[in-house]
Amino acid sequence: MKKILSILLALLLFTTAVPLFSSASTKVIVNVVGIALPIPGQKPDFTAEFPNYQNNVKISNVSWTEYDEGWEWQREMASNDTFKADYWYVVTVYLEAVGSGNDFASDAYGYIDGKKATNYAPTNNNTKFTMYTSYQALASNAENVIDAVSLNVVMPTAGKTPTFAKIETTEYKSSTYGTGIISNFTNGVVWKNEKTNANLSISNAFKADCTYSFCCYLDAKDGYVFNTETTKVYINGQKADCAAVVNKGNNRTNVLAVSMSGIVPKDGKEEIKLIDLSVTAPRDGEKPNYAKIDTTGYFSDNGIHGTSTKIYKNGIAWYKSSTSYISPGTTETFKGGTDYTVKIALTPKDGYKFDQNVTAKINGKTASITSFDDGSIEVSVTLTATSKEHVHTEGSAWQYDNDNHWKICSDTNCGTVIGEKQMHTDSDKNGKCDVCDYKFPEETKAPEIVTTVPSNVTEPSEITTNAAATDAPDENTENVTNSDVSVETTADTDKNTDDFENAVTSAEETKSDDGENKSNSSVIWIVIGAIGIIALITAVVIILMKKKK
Repeated sequence: MKKILSILLALLLFTTAVPLFSSASTKVIVNVVGIALPIPGQKPDFTAEFPNYQNNVKISNVSWTEYDEGWEWQREMASNDTFKADYWYVVTVYLEAVGSGNDFASDAYGYIDGKKATNYAPTNNNTKFTMYTSYQALASNAENVIDAVSLNVVMPTAGKTPTFAKIETTEYKSSTYGTGIISNFTNGVVWKNEKTNANLSISNAFKADCTYSFCCYLDAKDGYVFNTETTKVYINGQKADCAAVVNKGNNRTNVLAVSMSGIVPKDGKEEIKLIDLSVTAPRDGEKPNYAKIDTTGYFSDNGIHGTSTKIYKNGIAWYKSSTSYISPGTTETFKGGTDYTVKIALTPKDGYKFDQNVTAKINGKTASITSFDDGSIEVSVTLTATSKEHVHTEGSAWQYDNDNHWKICSDTNCGTVIGEKQMHTDSDKNGKCDVCDYKFPEETKAPEIVTTVPSNVTEPSEITTNAAATDAPDENTENVTNSDVSVETTADTDKNTDDFENAVTSAEETKSDDGENKSNSSVIWIVIGAIGIIALITAVVIILMKKKK
């Protein structure tokens, strides 16, 4: 009896332990892309591919079946057949597991170009899997390749926070493909501090001692497609980088990442791009005029860069030659017909700076500019002294700066202001001066990345994905863009997050999250059951042995 019970116990232990080592990997989610939609007059596409590298499953065949408008079967299509307008077509994809131990789970499901497909139960010992979906042949199915993407992005300014405005054009819009995966990802836009490698939120101000990268994700609208080989992308007119996020095959994408790195924040100062000065023109027998220049953004100033009071007054000097000048303290006057160079030292006011490409005019003539490290500049121009008999003739063109407008003498050697400078007015509120058509600077508004955002456009539906979200999607969900995503999220918004492309895993990795998790779960229950049975049998054996004694 003892021998029989011992054999029974050993056999039970062996049979319950076997499942612990026979768990086979399974394929739960499959996704194929690159199948062109049926377009009237075009031939069917019998090719497909995986969006990511696969080593445990292959596409064995693709077929097309034709139905009329009323869903009456017509034919199995051949490569030389063409699609008919308004007919229905079913594309079927045949998949096969590759490698020892790989098979399809009984609840496996799949997608065709991001669309939830209908599938049959796996066959041939769960090594073959067939799925299909249907399309109607419509002219609107044609994919227009987007040749260029041009974004106007509000660049970083030290002390100011980033903006995440929604992007919307007739061809593409903001993508929510990274929602739930990328921290601080709003309207398809990500700002990253390259020094700390952390993504910024709307409350994180840019810092002067850091550089930043900008990335936005764009979703091509129906009828359009990005092509990473031909589509050119620009940010504020500069060539930017692009990469496919969701690849429909053959380098065609329906989600594109546009990025730019190494962005240096601005210092927040308003840039002065144009300087238009008027001085009293030199005239025979008259003394130089050293009236101080003081206008919006800058003023003329002595005491910088060797502007000696022996030469300069209020930052203004009049030179007869490169080494000879008229001293402000003398009674020397101009001589008619003689050239004189006026030099004006200008200092920006608080909150302003001269643009590195600033241009200047003095009395309507283009001036030379010398820039200095402290942000100040010196502008100069050569004027010819007119005769005593010179009579000013008012020119037809208006001269203006940010505050005033005026007219000058039409004599090219004069340029003297005629009358008094007048302040700009805008009674009709059209953004231009009523008199001279000077265009007022636009008021500071909430920055936008792209213009043209239709008022009837709503936020794209968000797709939240994380490591725990491995359940099959709702059967009513027609379109998905991240069926093969499986990554971890974090509540720490300042924590470093990898680029989105690295967060998108292959279907093989999804298998590890889905199939292996399920397999591990099964193993756990088997172990628990085995332990319970072993404990029960052991108790029975001990009782019987005691009774025998």
